[in-house]
Amino acid sequence: MPDVRFDKYYRYEDLASILHSYAKEFPQLVRIESIGKSYEGRDIWVLTVTNFATGAHQEKPALWVDGNIHATELAPSSVCLYLLQTLVTAYGTHAEITRCLDTRTFYICPRVNPDGAELALADKPKFIRSSTRPYPHDEKGNDGLFMEDIDGDGRILLMRIPDDNGAWKVCPTEDWYPFEHPQLGQIELGGWDTMYAWTNPPPEFLEKEIALFPEWLVWHLLISPRLEIHEASVHSLGDDIYRVQLVVHNTGWLPTNVTQKALEKKLVRGCICEIELPPGGTLVTGKPREELGQLEGRAYKPSTPIRRHSDPTKDRAKVEWVVRVPQGSTVKLLARHERAGVVRTELTFP
Repeated sequence: MPDVRFDKYYRYEDLASILHSYAKEFPQLVRIESIGKSYEGRDIWVLTVTNFATGAHQEKPALWVDGNIHATELAPSSVCLYLLQTLVTAYGTHAEITRCLDTRTFYICPRVNPDGAELALADKPKFIRSSTRPYPHDEKGNDGLFMEDIDGDGRILLMRIPDDNGAWKVCPTEDWYPFEHPQLGQIELGGWDTMYAWTNPPPEFLEKEIALFPEWLVWHLLISPRLEIHEASVHSLGDDIYRVQLVVHNTGWLPTNVTQKALEKKLVRGCICEIELPPGGTLVTGKPREELGQLEGRAYKPSTPIRRHSDPTKDRAKVEWVVRVPQGSTVKLLARHERAGVVRTELTFP
């Protein structure tokens, strides 16, 4: 098991080593690949997490989880690590996690912005909003102030100077200390350690803050739409002519389109069913590929039946073909939806 601590923030090389260790130790559940390079040439690692024995990852409903888009937001990288640790250690003993990885896929990118994170975690840190790639303009701030670790202690704090007309007064319990500023002279440094108070939890409190995320993320993936075969049958009509019927349904909580906006913006296609005939077979009626539209889930159904309440099967769709094929041959059926997965079956003609 990778030696991972959740009371510290990892720099790039250590994080990459940990991710590869998970993939090496749990090859049945975890694969790792680089999806590209950062501006400074660092690999951006993505982990595919699923039970590979139960089907191809790209044919299952999936959830993308990433962290550390903004340079100083380091805690989400730890969330991704904690999720990964939870998935691989609980699989096989935790019912919901086992069901999740058997039927669905996580794509986890712990650090989208490795260059910015390296600056934030440097021995002498520098805080930027996004990547180290230069902005496409030459405008610079002209206030004369630059945020940096001025005394080299690894922190970027506040600085203050005495002012008889200032808005605040000194509190004796505050942790401020004197410093000779190269331009301003005698000042004091102290106040909030923004990096580990506002932007990220202090390391000693990190695990407590991120511990609830895995259950929440597993729940999100388990409510996704999931395509399954409800019925597949063949009926002889005589003279080597058969009627083939395929009924598919969405067993997930969300509809296959997931959101209404996806329908309004035409971002998602409907469920597609395909038939592959054996050599010598021909279609009498129907098309090799049929689009059935979207399938409802359970999200908009009432929790209990009420008076005059109907329960239509909008979560199901049926397609039929009439085919002419030799007796004893086999037909292949496939149903797919880009958000609900892929299912297959084969039928033999009696």
